[in-house]
Amino acid sequence: MTLLHLRLVGTPYERGCQHGEELRDEIQGLYERWLACADRQAPRIDEEELLAFTGEHVEPARRYVPHWVREVEGIGESSGLGFDRAFALSCWDELCSWFSVRSEVASGGGCTSLALPPPEATTTIIAQNQDAWGWWRPVVILEEYDDEEHSRGAIYAAHPGVLGTLGVNNRGVGLVENSLIPSDRGVGVPF
Repeated sequence: MTLLHLRLVGTPYERGCQHGEELRDEIQGLYERWLACADRQAPRIDEEELLAFTGEHVEPARRYVPHWVREVEGIGESSGLGFDRAFALSCWDELCSWFSVRSEVASGGGCTSLALPPPEATTTIIAQNQDAWGWWRPVVILEEYDDEEHSRGAIYAAHPGVLGTLGVNNRGVGLVENSLIPSDRGVGVPF
């Protein structure tokens, strides 16, 4: 497995631009593999339909996590992918759930997270595996955010062009992510 390390410093938009510029080829390659996956779904999903679905999530994201949207804007601009496609990559989990619901076939898999608190450990330990399709695996990125403006820093594992999906910040708050596929899916904040 290839593990890349990026140190991203600045505002969310500036970090997104650094991410997109550094990983332009990897981001574009991941998006093409993502489209190929959508094309193999039953029923088939074309790019226009995929972007329409993920586009429904833009307004809630702008309302509740505008800093994340700014970061995706930077990724889209500097990678050459554009905002709509970069945003779609960050909706990968919503799209996986949507694929399962549309096909009426259970996905049959998912990530697993665990937490081991004291007294079993000296500090709380969190862990997660990531059950992703093979085309996600050629490049896994370790992103380090160091937002000097807000004195915040964090380290995340992610994929090219995608905001971090698991990690920890400099205050010891951990993040893990698992998919739940509700039967009453609605539009909301992705990521």
